[in-house]
Amino acid sequence: MLPIKSLSVLIALTFVAACAEENHPQSPDARVDVRGVVEASTHEASMDGLTDIPTDLPVDLSVDQRAVSGPFTFFLFGDTRTNVDVLKQNIASMVALDPQAIGIFNGGDLTDKGTAVEWTTHHQMLEEGGQGLVRPELADWTPGKLRYVGVLGNHETYNDDWYANWNAFLPGQAALGANSPEGIYFTLRYRNTLFVVLDSVHPSVEQDEWFEDVLVNRDASVRWTLVLFHYPIYPCNHKDPWAEGIPWARLMEQHNVDLAVVAHSHTYERTCPMVGGKCQEGGVIYLNTSAGAAPKREVVADRAATVGTDSYHCAPQDGEPGILDKGIGEWWHYCHVEVADEQLTLRCLSHDSITDERDRLVLTK
Repeated sequence: MLPIKSLSVLIALTFVAACAEENHPQSPDARVDVRGVVEASTHEASMDGLTDIPTDLPVDLSVDQRAVSGPFTFFLFGDTRTNVDVLKQNIASMVALDPQAIGIFNGGDLTDKGTAVEWTTHHQMLEEGGQGLVRPELADWTPGKLRYVGVLGNHETYNDDWYANWNAFLPGQAALGANSPEGIYFTLRYRNTLFVVLDSVHPSVEQDEWFEDVLVNRDASVRWTLVLFHYPIYPCNHKDPWAEGIPWARLMEQHNVDLAVVAHSHTYERTCPMVGGKCQEGGVIYLNTSAGAAPKREVVADRAATVGTDSYHCAPQDGEPGILDKGIGEWWHYCHVEVADEQLTLRCLSHDSITDERDRLVLTK
């Protein structure tokens, strides 16, 4: 972790206090289950009751999952730009659940404006919630530590110094792939799994060509491919569909990407396997995990929209299934993923718990 000077701490604490005042109403979760059935949840993630998972819970580091074979795990979440106490609790829950995970992927909007003060506060929450185990400076997978990886979101760029701050506070990924103000995208590999991190804030022909080359030239030993970017192409929420992402959708469909992980909308959404905006076996599953700490928002379960050449509907329509297999609004959360040779298991849980699991997906090959 970067050294924190006294002045930075003082400013950061002021920022934390300001964020704590942004206390949004705690309404029951709006859940959209398979095929658009809406149910109400009685669970409330209160800002005043973040006591389920103590941040100083002892962790067991006696088993190192970074052995040559066997299952391994990692975490997914996103949009942590405000409510930093919720971010801290989310990180604490992850470490309490699985301190041997290889890392944590944040899907973008880590900060609100990309300032050094916000980044300093973000680092403090990682350090305190993660008991020193969550490390954004790691440039490799390190036994006993969780590598922290960021996907660029739009909020990171709302500052003239955004690019310098991004690299200063995420130094472990600065030397990976393309890294410039015009695009930050790269790949990571762990055993049989390829992670492709894209920059949806700065789309370009160069990035499209690089992405295609990555997919075409994957090593034969890659069994699972996850692609991570910030803007959702097929949102079942209030956000506009991201039409510039359609070329990526076509590439992912053509090259058998297993999971596209997006953010931006402050909701939880999981689609059916999709091709061309329609449910189709063998297609790409889109996972939107974007309420890591930012203001929680509703899922729009009955949304129908057109993006590029694709039309889609979230709920069943005219005898066709909707694309939304699971949607939960107004819910701070994180997701835990376990990867084995022939099976990937996704579990998503409330930010303040290691037991309140609300969605599970098992993929087999």
